[in-house]
Amino acid sequence: AILTEPDACTSVERVEETIHAIEQATMDGGVNLVIVRVADGPGNESALHKWALLKNLAEMKQRRRFLLAVNDDVEIVLRALSQNITVDGVHVKEYKAHLIPSIRSKLEHAVTCSFNNNNSSSYRNIIIGTSCHSLESATKSYQLSPRGPDYLFV
Repeated sequence: AILTEPDACTSVERVEETIHAIEQATMDGGVNLVIVRVADGPGNESALHKWALLKNLAEMKQRRRFLLAVNDDVEIVLRALSQNITVDGVHVKEYKAHLIPSIRSKLEHAVTCSFNNNNSSSYRNIIIGTSCHSLESATKSYQLSPRGPDYLFV
């Protein structure tokens, strides 16, 4: 897996650098999970850059065959899904891991609606991961009901 740098969306140049780095990392199947992790900057410009990065990576993933998730931003994933932009899931911060079942429900509903509205023949599963900094945290995450995370960053 690879995570983008927190400053990946501070400028058009940083977005382009990030796209280039991910192109290199995903070449020949080297990396199979890309997580867009960016700090929210002041104003709307950072959000526009984040959206542009996400759209570019969603297009790239069709050629490079990697999974694409967004760090701690369920709303942008919902927006992408509603616009038929292929995002595979979300990475939830450790202190929000208890929300994974409700986040999964919300995202799976959005995927189902998108699937039905677009008469698509390929339903896709949503992945949700979280970070864990202790064995106790990892155990709690996997015990979430009805279903915990699909992956852990340790």
